[in-house]
Amino acid sequence: MTQLSARKALKGTLLLVLLIGLTFPGFAQEDARFGPDIIPAGQAVGTQRVYVVDEGDTMWDVADRFLGDPWMWPLLWSFNPQVTNPHWIFPGDMVFLDPPKLEIKRERLTLEGSRYATGPLNVKLNAQRVAFLPEARFRTAGVIRGSREERDMIARWDEAYVHFSLPKRIHSGERYTIVRQDPDRAIRHPHTGKLLGYLVQVLGEAKVIGTEAAYSRVLVDKANEEIVRGDLILLRKELKIVREPTPNSVNLDGTILEVVSNVNMAARHDYVLIDQGIRNGVQVGNRFVILKRGDGYIKVPADLLPRYPYEIIGEIMVVYVYDDHSVGVITRATTELEEGVLIRMIQGY
Repeated sequence: MTQLSARKALKGTLLLVLLIGLTFPGFAQEDARFGPDIIPAGQAVGTQRVYVVDEGDTMWDVADRFLGDPWMWPLLWSFNPQVTNPHWIFPGDMVFLDPPKLEIKRERLTLEGSRYATGPLNVKLNAQRVAFLPEARFRTAGVIRGSREERDMIARWDEAYVHFSLPKRIHSGERYTIVRQDPDRAIRHPHTGKLLGYLVQVLGEAKVIGTEAAYSRVLVDKANEEIVRGDLILLRKELKIVREPTPNSVNLDGTILEVVSNVNMAARHDYVLIDQGIRNGVQVGNRFVILKRGDGYIKVPADLLPRYPYEIIGEIMVVYVYDDHSVGVITRATTELEEGVLIRMIQGY
C-alpha cells in the first residue's frame, strides 16, 4: 500500500468513528452513565440529602431554605426522629431533608422463647438536657427583675438585672441559661403528691457583665423567645452530653412520672421523668426495664391483673439523675407508654 493510500484509509476510519459518535450519542455517554455514585461519607444515608446545622439555625429556617415554606417545619421534623425538641437544634447536628427510605431486609428470623425477652441494650446516647427544673434548683434560681432597655420584652444583646435570693458569689463572665416556669406542669409524685419540680421552657442564654450592685448585670447573647421580667436564670450546664450504660448496683422498682415532650403517650427516643434518684442508688447510665401485664387487646380488671405475668416491653437509660428522681430516654419499646407505668432496675443489668 502506498503512503497516499494509507493516509486515505486513516481519514476514512476517523470519519467513520466520528459519524458513529454523532449518530449514536448514547455510546459516547456510556462511561458517564455507568460511573460510580459519589456520596459524602458520614453525611448521607443512601440518597437522602443532609444539611449540617449552622449557628443560629432553626427548623423554621431550614424548612424555608430547602422545602420552600417555613410552615413545613413539622414535616421536616418528621424526617428526623433523632431531634427530640424541634425548637432546639445545635451547630453540627445533621438534619435529613428527605423522608427516610425503608430498607428491605431478607434475613430469616428464628424465635427462641419469648420475642420480648431480650438482654440489656448496649447503646451510647448523645443526650440533650431536657427542660426540667427540680424543686430545689427552682428555689435557688435567679430572677430577672429589670432591664436597662425601655420596653417590656428583652431580646438578644439587651442587658438585664438579675436578683439571686440566696447568698451566692456571682462572677463576671459566668454563663447562665434563661428559662420560664410552666405552672401548669408541676411534677408531683403519683403516690405521695410531693412536688418534685417543674417543666420549663428554655428561652436563651446570658453572660454576667457586672456584679457591682445587689442585682447582677447580664448580657443576653442568645434568645429563642421573647424574655420578660420574672423569668428565671440558672447556671449554665452543657446542653448535650454523651451517656453510656452503667451496670445497676441495686434492685429497685420505679414509676414513669411524666413524659417530657407533653404528649399523652411516649415511645422510643422520648424523655421521661422517673420517681427514683441518687438517694435510692440510681446512677447515670443505669437502665430500667419497662414492665406490663394483662391482655394485649382487652382491658383486664385491676383485681385480675395479679394473675398475669409481667412482660418486659422496653427499656429506659438514665441520662440525668437528681436526689429523688431522674430523667431517662426510652431506648426501646414494643408499645406506647403512659404515665404510671411500672419500671424496674435489676442489679447487675
